[in-house]
Order: sequence, then C-alpha cells, then structure tokens
Amino acid sequence: MFFDTKRIKKSPITFYGVSTLSNHGISDDEHNEYVDIIGDLDNVEMVFDIAREDWNPEQLKEMEEKIKHLNLSDPIFIVNEINAKEIENAVKALKKKHRWKDLFGTLTMEDYMIVEHHAIFKLDQAVTYKDNADDVVTFLECELERERNKKSAK
Repeated sequence: MFFDTKRIKKSPITFYGVSTLSNHGISDDEHNEYVDIIGDLDNVEMVFDIAREDWNPEQLKEMEEKIKHLNLSDPIFIVNEINAKEIENAVKALKKKHRWKDLFGTLTMEDYMIVEHHAIFKLDQAVTYKDNADDVVTFLECELERERNKKSAK
C-alpha cells in the first residue's frame, strides 16, 4: 500500500486531498505552484491533478450537475476528505481482483496509486469546490481552526 492509512486513522484532525480538475491537465509548473500554496497546510495530505478526459465519466457527470450553478473556471479545485477505510477497501479489492499479481508481488506502485487516488478523489462527493487556490487555503484553514477549537472545548 502506498498511502499511510494508519496515520490518518490515528490523527485527531481530518485530512483532505485537493485536486485540480481541468480539461486537459495543468502544466508541471502550475501543479508545483498549487502544491506550494496548498500542500503545506497541516490538514492537506496530497494535491493531485486530474484531466477530465482521464477520469470516471459517471463521477464527472454527477459532479458537474452539483456545481453547474457555481460558475467555476478551469481549473476547478476540488477538496475531498480522506477516508482511510475507503482506501483500505480499494486496496483489498485490487488485491482480490489481481490475486496472482498480489501473490507473486507483481502489483506495481502505479496499480496501488490509481486505486488509492480513485478512493480519495470521488469528484461527486467532495467537501467543497473552489475557483482558485486562495479560496481553498481559506476553506482548509477554517476547517483546521474549527477542529482545533472543537478539541480544545472538550
């Protein structure tokens, strides 16, 4: 398994994955810029680029129905809560589907990464959709502050 689900489960804060969704993907420079802006937040585990043409058409259709009233530009920033159990279930399903590859240790890192990313980035089940990186940072900082206040109130 590529993703550290144990750390996610033990953490008192909620972790998020942020994806940029665009028609044909973004450049490496743009991706690195977004990673620099968003990736250093305490509650962000990963920043990922998704091209519409490479993703699940069913999820895209459902997501676009949900956000059509928001008038978001390209790229769209999508924030998903990371659910360790869903990642573990996706990895189990991968191993079950490819039993021989698993038995002989020939499942690749890419095989694991693909199922983990699909388990995390369910575009139609996002926490929020934003138009720019600054709005994402504001949202995530507010979520982190809310969780910390909630914890200190106990």
